[in-house]
Amino acid sequence: MSSFNEIEKVDYKEHKDDVISLLQYVLLTDDVKNTKYAVFKFMNNMNQEAYAVRCEVCEYNVDNLLIEKQVIEFDKFTAKANSEFVPDSKLTLNPHTVSLRVKLLFAKFEHVKWENNEFSLVPYSVNETKTDKKEVVEKTTKPKKEKLSKYEKKELKKLKKKPIVLKNQTRMNKGSRAAVVFALIVIILATVGLSIYFKIYNHDYYNGTFSYVIVDDSVKIIGVNNELTEIIIPTKIDKKPVKTIDTNSFSKSKVRTVTVNSEDLTLNEGAFKDAKHLKTFNQNTEGKLVVGAKAFENCYALEKITLTKVDVINEETFKNCKSLETIEVPDSFLSYLSLSGVDNLSNLTYDSSSASSPFYLVFGNNSFAAPKLSSVTTNMPVITSSYFEGAKISNLNLPKDCKVDFGALNGLGISSNYYSDKLVEIIKDQVSINTATTEYEFKDGLSPNQVKVVTEALKNNKGNNVKKLTLNRYYEYDKSFFDAFPKLEELTIKGNYKFEKDSFKDLTKLTTVIVDFKDSDYLGNGWDFPSVKNLTIKGKINLSSNSLKGFEEVEELVLDKEIKLYGYSLEPLTKLKKLTMPISYDDQNMCGNTFSHLGITKDLEEVELLVGNILSTPINFIDSYNKLTKLEIPSGITYIGSNLVSNCSSLNTLIIPNTVTDFGSPIIGKGCTSLENVTTPSIGKGVYKYSDFNRSYQSTKNITITDEMKGNGMTQFLDGLDSINKLKFEKGITMSYSLLSNLDSIDTLVLTDFYSVESLFNSKTIKINNLVLKKSVLDIDKTNAIINNIYIDEECYNLDKTNYSVLEKKGTKLYFEGKKPSSIVYDKNLVTEDYPYTE
Repeated sequence: MSSFNEIEKVDYKEHKDDVISLLQYVLLTDDVKNTKYAVFKFMNNMNQEAYAVRCEVCEYNVDNLLIEKQVIEFDKFTAKANSEFVPDSKLTLNPHTVSLRVKLLFAKFEHVKWENNEFSLVPYSVNETKTDKKEVVEKTTKPKKEKLSKYEKKELKKLKKKPIVLKNQTRMNKGSRAAVVFALIVIILATVGLSIYFKIYNHDYYNGTFSYVIVDDSVKIIGVNNELTEIIIPTKIDKKPVKTIDTNSFSKSKVRTVTVNSEDLTLNEGAFKDAKHLKTFNQNTEGKLVVGAKAFENCYALEKITLTKVDVINEETFKNCKSLETIEVPDSFLSYLSLSGVDNLSNLTYDSSSASSPFYLVFGNNSFAAPKLSSVTTNMPVITSSYFEGAKISNLNLPKDCKVDFGALNGLGISSNYYSDKLVEIIKDQVSINTATTEYEFKDGLSPNQVKVVTEALKNNKGNNVKKLTLNRYYEYDKSFFDAFPKLEELTIKGNYKFEKDSFKDLTKLTTVIVDFKDSDYLGNGWDFPSVKNLTIKGKINLSSNSLKGFEEVEELVLDKEIKLYGYSLEPLTKLKKLTMPISYDDQNMCGNTFSHLGITKDLEEVELLVGNILSTPINFIDSYNKLTKLEIPSGITYIGSNLVSNCSSLNTLIIPNTVTDFGSPIIGKGCTSLENVTTPSIGKGVYKYSDFNRSYQSTKNITITDEMKGNGMTQFLDGLDSINKLKFEKGITMSYSLLSNLDSIDTLVLTDFYSVESLFNSKTIKINNLVLKKSVLDIDKTNAIINNIYIDEECYNLDKTNYSVLEKKGTKLYFEGKKPSSIVYDKNLVTEDYPYTE
């Protein structure tokens, strides 16, 4: 099975008048070698056989840009006269090639060869074999000649002047000599006849101005009177339409001005190439003009050119036109390298309706090769992102309906009527929106005119994907402004602005608002945010009872620590579930702000407290908030007022920081029936019972004391806590004798920095499942305590003084965080170096 796959078969339509023309090419891929090829099908348009053909092949990518050029030659074939043929070989292509352009360079036939648009005769020689006889040339009867025209006689005379050399001759008899002479005459006559036929078939004419040929009943100009300085390309010559100007037709002329009156004219590749005196080229017709590659290459004197009805300006069309300052091709697509070497260009008018490649590629230099280009006018319907990158254009004229992708004007030297930021780019009447931008900040410091232009641009262009918007300056924002952001999810307002009441009504996706004020004004502008669920307020703002009207749907509120709260300022938030707020003082009512005083809804589920303008919590701070599950007092608070929490039936965890040095009594009121976990630095001066600290003590399961406990009467500390699971002392206890004497059992006891652990138990028999010792002395062998597991960290000391045999008899297992002491003699099944305990 073949590995070749046909990609595309293309009927080739260019250069149909060539002596050998390309009819078709086929693009192939080799799946095995992962290579792309081309196979060609040619047409021999001559009345004699063809033996060789040489072509230039230009390869183009998907953007119609030239990517490779190569010359190929086929010479191992014989093509019959006026017949199609396919050379038995394929051409390897660039993998990115999608189309080809093929130009004939050379062709060889039976009696003539074609090169550089000219024919020449193929030289002939007759070689005879050697014999032992002397050479004899017999005279024979000459064939009867046909009557020749003057032109044929002239060609025959030229041919006879060329000597015919017979190499490696041997002597012949009369018959052989006659045969040789006859053969020579036949060859001469055949050659002359064929040459005459070809000249007649492609007969060229001269009318004093142009040399031309007739092709398909139309005129092709192939040369010009080189002494003329002004030439008009007429509509017709000899009553036949002028359709083509051939390659190099003006290459040696002194013409300075060319005016085109001919309609539907084609300039073949290099038609005016090297016309070094050409200064002006005018097209005075509405007909279509086709301009080939390199058509004006090296026209050094050309200063201005205007071409209309031209679809494409091909590769290197104006190459090295050093004096060219103005190009007006309003209907034309500029191809790759079409303006290469046009260093003095200052004004350009063109149309590139399908352009996607960067503008600089028409100059062929990514550092931009048109340093004087200042004014560009284009009829492009779309300008893609970064299209003009690198061009220092000061005046750009675009059609009003032009779609300008964001970033298309990036890098331009435009200053007037130009504005660009992360979202909006504006030049004159053209506005582009960066659809990739999801976050946008309306800049501070814009001029009033820029504010107006940007605002109107946003109002009129709703095709953006902005989800986060920041307003950073004062402006009269109306509903139509916010309607320009249909996908808006988060709005940040920096400044105290006034909005129309229904400005946010249709922003159904707007769920988050952040207000950031730098002054101390009241927040109370009658804002209405019907869909907002999350509200953050920053800065020094005073919140009164009317401040948050319009935010009734808010479920999460975050208040900065510098915000000052007044009575019932949070009452409008009836759906509030989560709250971050400072602990503050209401100087109007001369009291600390309790939850009830602020009007916080009883449905509140989560709260995070910040240190505000006071360092203490008010008395009766949180009462009857039955959906709260955790409360943590922020570090920095020094005093806890009595009844910090009461009647909070779902409260499970309370954390009081080490910065608290004094307490009211009690700290925890009644009704906190789910409060299992309490962390506190102490239980207050003069307070020795946990039940006085916590009136809901029966629910406590885990207690963590974060600071050193001091004072007498510690034996009463755990009265009534028969069901406690875990007791943790993060620091030592002063006067701690018999601290645990009232407990019968405890699941986990964590001791840190205890010099005498045995003093905690006295003579009480207590059962402990897990004893965790940190920086402490292991001396519990002297107690009646029954301990299942002891966890010993690396900083414990005096381990060698413990009687481990006592522990072994009680069935105690030891776990060492580090390596166990070498002096320990203990059952290997009961001692392990593993340390599985985690907090």
